[in-house]
Order: sequence, then structure tokens, then C-alpha cells
Amino acid sequence: MTGHKRSGAKHHARNPHLEKRPSLTHFLCIPLVNSASITQLEKSLASFKEDYPFISSSGLPERRGQSSNDHVSRPLIPEGAIRPLGTLHLTLGVMSLPNRDRLDEAISFFKSLNLDELLREAERVALQKQAKSHNKYRSNRTKNATEDPPQFSQNSIQPLTASLESLHAIPRAKAATVLHASPVDSTARLYPFCLMLRDKFIEAGFITGDSKEKEEKSKKNDEASERQTKTADEPASPRHDEPDQSNTSTISDPYTAALARTPKIRPLLLHATILNTIYVRGRLKSAQGPSHTHQKRKNVQKRIEIDARGLLDRYKNYFTDNTRTTPRVLDSQSSSPRRKESPAQNDEQPRPKTDSSEVMNASARTEPQFPFIWAKDIPIDSVCICEMGAKRLPDQGLDAETLDLNKRLGEKYVVVAQRAILDSSS
Repeated sequence: MTGHKRSGAKHHARNPHLEKRPSLTHFLCIPLVNSASITQLEKSLASFKEDYPFISSSGLPERRGQSSNDHVSRPLIPEGAIRPLGTLHLTLGVMSLPNRDRLDEAISFFKSLNLDELLREAERVALQKQAKSHNKYRSNRTKNATEDPPQFSQNSIQPLTASLESLHAIPRAKAATVLHASPVDSTARLYPFCLMLRDKFIEAGFITGDSKEKEEKSKKNDEASERQTKTADEPASPRHDEPDQSNTSTISDPYTAALARTPKIRPLLLHATILNTIYVRGRLKSAQGPSHTHQKRKNVQKRIEIDARGLLDRYKNYFTDNTRTTPRVLDSQSSSPRRKESPAQNDEQPRPKTDSSEVMNASARTEPQFPFIWAKDIPIDSVCICEMGAKRLPDQGLDAETLDLNKRLGEKYVVVAQRAILDSSS
């Protein structure tokens, strides 16, 4: 009997699922709040809160009992889920730096990187892919069409800018816990730059990945997220604010060369989190566990899920035309903009399943889409290493200007290292 117990103990000790993973302490990111974007983001968040008022967590239903038409009703957004203005950023990867020595190593490595050269390489990737796509398009129209690839500038390089557009859900639209906006870069350099920078940190052993178990569990969501990111970063059409729907089959993403390498970690999804239900206080307690072995989890707070299908539909096709000045009419009983529908298409018919990878329903895919813009032309001029866990900014004992800014930002992450992407001399 004793021998069996010892054998079981050894097996228990070797169980990889019971091994404690190192706690995450820092993350690599690109900040999005600066003098050019703060007012735009502030107005956009205020507009979002006005259109979709919060409800207290106590007013949320304990279980989702949704009918097939629930997606047309307004989503129940709990108070506290919207992220403070000062926390908006693009995460490139998370790190476990538990002591000062390890943190110093990461900062030293960060300072050793040539960010200028990474951006130049990102431009090479973008230009080569654009040339390949354009030549392929021309060759489909005329057999003898040839074109020299665009010339890469060895001297000056233009600073990065991006716009935050639309709204997407994680893990899926019908049961979302995170809503986020996508960065759109008309030069298609942002994604390969971020990907190559993250790879540097992975190769140096600083950025950590998900466990094998978690990777398998989230594989489908990752694939959907990657397709979504590619859509967001596709090269712009001649009219930068109006996607060319007719040529989407011939225009592919500009960073395929960067993605062609064997992935070392899950696909990178560049996103700015607008809403995350993990921050809601007084979240619902989880119901009974799937088996008696999970009784200890009875008191664990449950992540709140939001049916955001109608909300996403609205923000992915927010304006009536490419001037993006006139919002579509929002139905008083729905979170979706009104659209003309054929007689055979109505809410009584069963709808296909939707998730974060879907852009619009089938009836709207052939129409031009004009998504909501949270902020446009945001300078992407620095990269930071920050501490996990945003801190509330002080609201007293400060000069009037600082106090006002702190109230607007609400919270911020502590920056332990920051670098400009382009050196001032370049």
C-alpha cells in the first residue's frame, strides 16, 4: 500500500499540468496615447460609452440564455469593463522578469537592438510584397506585363503612423470577453516591424509563450485572429479611406515574407483593448464545476461574456460613405446599423454561426465598408517595456495641468524602459 502511495506521489510530482509556471511581470508594447491621439481617443471612448451605457455587474444575468435573435439587441456592457484611456497600447509579448538582475538583462538587451534597421527591414518586406502582388495583378491582365520592384531608400525612412479602426472580439462575437480595435498602417510596415522585434525577444529568451495545453485550446481562435490582423494591415487602395472590395482576391497581405518563417510562438495579433471583462468588479461566481474534482473552484469569479455581434456589425460598417463623417442610423432597439435587406432575408431565418473572424454578414460583404475610426494618424514612435498591472494615477497634490491630464488618462502602466523607434539623426 505504501509503495503504491509513493508511486502515485512521484507521478503527481512529474505531472506537467501541475507544475507552477513563472508569473508574468512585464510586457513589451507600443504606446498609443500621445499628444496627437489623446483627444481623438478620448472623444471616441466617450461616444462609445454614450451609445452603450454601462450596467452594474449585479444586473447581469447569471447565465446566457440567448435566442437566435438576441444578437440584434443592445449588448450588456458591465461597468468597469472599458479600459482607461491611459492604458491603450499594442502588446508585442509578455515576460517573466522576477528579479532585478533578470530585468536589467532584458533592458540591456532592449537597448542593444537597432530599431532603425528593423524598421528598414520591415519596409523591405512591405515593398517586396507589394511589388509581387502588383505584378501578379498586372500579369493576370496582360501576359507580357513586367514591372521593376519599388526602389528602397537607403537614406531617409518615413516615421510610422497608424489608425485605430473597427472593433473585434475575443474569443468570439457571441460570447466576447475582450473587444479591441485594429491598427491600420497604409504603408504595411507596422506588422513586420512588430513581428521581427518580438522575434528578437523570443530568441533571447525573454518573451514567453503559452503552454502546449493552452495553445491547443486556443488554436482555432488564433487562426481567426491572424486572418483578422492580415485584413486590418492590408495595403490601402488608392483612396486610403475606402477599401477596394473588387481586388481583394488579388491583393494579399504585405508581410507574408516575415510570416513565412517557422513560427516560434502563437501568431501575433496587434490590437488595442477597448473592453475587457476581467476588470469588472463583483464578477459572477462560477456555477458548479464540471465534476467533483473542481469543487475548490466554486468561489472563483467567472469571466463575464458579452453577446457583441450587433455591436461589432455596427463598428465594422459605421459610416455611410468614405468621408466617414455621417454615421449610419442606429436602430433604437438594436446595436446594428440599418441596412436594406432582400425579402427573403429577415430575422426569423436561422443565421450562420459568427465569430471574431467574420467582417460582416453575407448580405453586406459585397458592399463597401467604412469602419469606425477611434483615432487616425497616430505616431508610432516608441517601444516600451512596462510592468504588468496598470496603476491609478494620483488625483491630488499636483499642479492643475498634471491633475487634469491624470483625470483624463485614469490609469497607466509603469514604464521601466522606453526607446524611440527612429533615431533623431536618421
